[in-house]
Amino acid sequence: MSGLRFDELLGHIESLSNAGFEFVVIGDVVFSLYTKSKVEHDDLDLFAIKPNPLIDEEAYESYAKDNGFEFERTWAGTPRLVVPEGFSIEFYTNVMEFEMPEQFLDELCKWNVRGVAFESVTLDQQVLLKARAAMISDEHLEELAEIASSIKHLIRRAAIEEYLRCFSEDSIPVMERILKTAGLLT
Repeated sequence: MSGLRFDELLGHIESLSNAGFEFVVIGDVVFSLYTKSKVEHDDLDLFAIKPNPLIDEEAYESYAKDNGFEFERTWAGTPRLVVPEGFSIEFYTNVMEFEMPEQFLDELCKWNVRGVAFESVTLDQQVLLKARAAMISDEHLEELAEIASSIKHLIRRAAIEEYLRCFSEDSIPVMERILKTAGLLT
């Protein structure tokens, strides 16, 4: 897959918003927003609000068809749109091993970048989503460890501790261990 520059990502965010999709930006793009990194991304991860990707999959298929994208599914069975260049837009919702705490949705970060308005999870929330994903895949632990040096000074320990309580009791010690391994908690 080829990477997409940030201004191209913004174009996809704007297009989806204009088409009536409601979503929250999650994933590695959030790290780029906070660090002002110019790295290229091979996907855009979105937490879908409306339409529900499990109930109204046809809306996603229709958007893909109208824009010349391929329609596929993520590991969680949710829509994945592949643009001609190989870049993907992946939609998630609370399903299987993916968990977006309700408190996160109540405390989103609002952005307006080059005239494109959208919302994302906060940096602290994304760190925890990545730590939660690392419980399932070592790949996410490696990614978290790689980004740790560029975000460590931006992490709010009190927020991390507060947001950790949003996850299941049995997940918390594992997530804390992952954050310590990545160098984000002491």
